[in-house]
Amino acid sequence: MIKNFKYSEIAYYLFLLVLSAIFVSIFCEVASPFTYRYVGDSSIFMTMGRMFADGMIPYLEFFDHKGPSLVLLEGLGQAVAPYRRGVWILEFVNLSLCLIILYRIGNLVFDKKKSSILILAFLILFSRIASKGNTSEELSLVPLFLSIYILCKYYFQEKKISAKDGFIIGLCFSFLFWLRLNNAGAVVAVCVFLFVATLIDREYKSLKNLILYFILGQLPFTILYLGYFFYHDAVYEVIYATFLFNFKYVSSLFSTDGEAFEINIVVAFVLLIGTVLEYRRQKDLKIVLISVLLYFFSYLTVNIGYAYAHYYILMCPAFVFGGVLILKSIESERIINIALLLFLIAFSALTIRSGYYVISEGKYFKAYSKTKYREIHEIIEEIPLNERSRTYYYGMDSNFYLWAEVNPSYKYFVLQEWHGRHDKEIFDEINQMLISDNYPIWIMGEFFRGKENFDWSLNKEFAQFLKDNYDLHLHKHGFLLFRRKE
Repeated sequence: MIKNFKYSEIAYYLFLLVLSAIFVSIFCEVASPFTYRYVGDSSIFMTMGRMFADGMIPYLEFFDHKGPSLVLLEGLGQAVAPYRRGVWILEFVNLSLCLIILYRIGNLVFDKKKSSILILAFLILFSRIASKGNTSEELSLVPLFLSIYILCKYYFQEKKISAKDGFIIGLCFSFLFWLRLNNAGAVVAVCVFLFVATLIDREYKSLKNLILYFILGQLPFTILYLGYFFYHDAVYEVIYATFLFNFKYVSSLFSTDGEAFEINIVVAFVLLIGTVLEYRRQKDLKIVLISVLLYFFSYLTVNIGYAYAHYYILMCPAFVFGGVLILKSIESERIINIALLLFLIAFSALTIRSGYYVISEGKYFKAYSKTKYREIHEIIEEIPLNERSRTYYYGMDSNFYLWAEVNPSYKYFVLQEWHGRHDKEIFDEINQMLISDNYPIWIMGEFFRGKENFDWSLNKEFAQFLKDNYDLHLHKHGFLLFRRKE
């Protein structure tokens, strides 16, 4: 009997691994083996991971406004395998852990059938907002779901917080704090609820464990990152990039604009139904408090400024908790069987449809990437080998470094105009670099807005310096290559 149980568990975990591999290969196009597509921020993160794996120092030798937790994850992926293969491995491990945690959450409250429905419901929602994969929000799901697991364990089972629980929650918050503070909304909601609940119940030992070990949970990642950047004399750089710069580009507190705004409504509906059903059973107002906090902090962190589709991944913990409450209230085996069948059909249909698209479009994207690779290398080959380390790539598409297979030679390597729009000091730093001893001999830019020069640049000093001190060497395939005058 015990042996059969163990085999059943192992088989289920293997099923989750297969499910993760299928999902990543179909819905995460930036890593899919069926296509060859690079997209926006994912390309920047991949490039950052490549640079970190090659020994370059984040924020000192290359700049982005995401925190060191993301650089660490991307670097680990690129250390295992280069470019898309490394991202596929990273996403596969990340999603596998997510599904295992969801299964463990289900195990706290109900059986495998209901756990399977919970997992399928999450994957269906996730397929709508995955945004082709490799986003900071996606890579935040493991600590977010771990926090929901501890919340469910407290509420549905133990009614207390152990030292280990407090430490894990602290670790989850610290990891997200050093990745992107916005991404920690659900962890904050869980912490606030546990603090209030332990105070109400006068569970002072649990309160002590929550506060003390939560604080201790901040130490591992904080010591790791600050120690690393202190050693490289770049503590200010990491604080500026991760926090100070981000405060400058938040333009509004709330927005009703978003690429998947309906997710707010879906999650609110699921949480509301689940909360009403649970309250009717238990008559415990704490369930209302949990749901309100989860939704409030998730909504707050997602809907600051314009919300891209992948931002709504941060709503998944609230969705999962609402799903747990609904499934817990359903006692009819017949309804559960029908629901499992329907969710399985829905997920299979989505997978087949997306799989057809990815495979059918894969040849086009692969051919397009080959063309871009050839065109970019034709330009780069114009630069002598001994001068390539002093080439500044300015205003390039985020995919450029992946096609070029080169690491940037200068700190502000992508989105210079966007970064400078939010902090003019970045333009000043770029302009100072032009007159430093390590000035770029070559400047390569993308043909932009129909002008064969940099008149479109917001950095007028840079554009003028370019005109005065560089000659246009080549204009080909939509790229401009300038060489410093003798």
